[in-house]
Amino acid sequence: SCPKNLINMWNKMYGRDRTLSILECINDRPPVFAVPNTKFVDAQELQYELFDEGIDCEVYNECVKINSPFDMKSLRSYDNGLFYIEDYSSYTAACNLGVSDKEVVLDICAAPGAKSFTMAQNGAKIYSFDIHNHRVELIKKSAQRLELDNVYADINDALVYNENIPKADKILCDVPCSGFGIIRRKPEIRYKNLDNIKELPPIQLKILQTSS
Repeated sequence: SCPKNLINMWNKMYGRDRTLSILECINDRPPVFAVPNTKFVDAQELQYELFDEGIDCEVYNECVKINSPFDMKSLRSYDNGLFYIEDYSSYTAACNLGVSDKEVVLDICAAPGAKSFTMAQNGAKIYSFDIHNHRVELIKKSAQRLELDNVYADINDALVYNENIPKADKILCDVPCSGFGIIRRKPEIRYKNLDNIKELPPIQLKILQTSS
């Protein structure tokens, strides 16, 4: 099911045919992608490791698509820091920034940290920020598991200019959004109050202005 007001909004934005495609898609099981930690393995090697632990999976470009249910924290390969989970769209966004090993990069609104980890694999110095301490600790814990010592996580309010943040070659801003793109993972998002979404553009613009 999907709220009528959300369907009407999509109809207005995308038209009937695309809206029908969206409605079909959001009820599918979302794909799960494991990104190899190239400090230790490439995609092919990670696939072999997961096969060895009984996981049905396939190489998908530079990632591994997992096709069977699994308990991530029970996997030896996870404990050993061989991979992290990331939506493929997020992985692509991080890759498209084109980070090189000598660059300094700011990841604004970074939690849970996957995009930071993807950018860090090229050797760049990554500063990952979030406004919530528990989410910053999550980034730190994951970076430690992955042995990515070039990821530095700290608390920061993206809406407020902070002169203590280092200058960077590149900045990635994953600003607050409607979340409709991840309805398959979080079905409850479809019941959001659409009026609240109208508050997002000024916040998004402020974060971009502050970051630049």
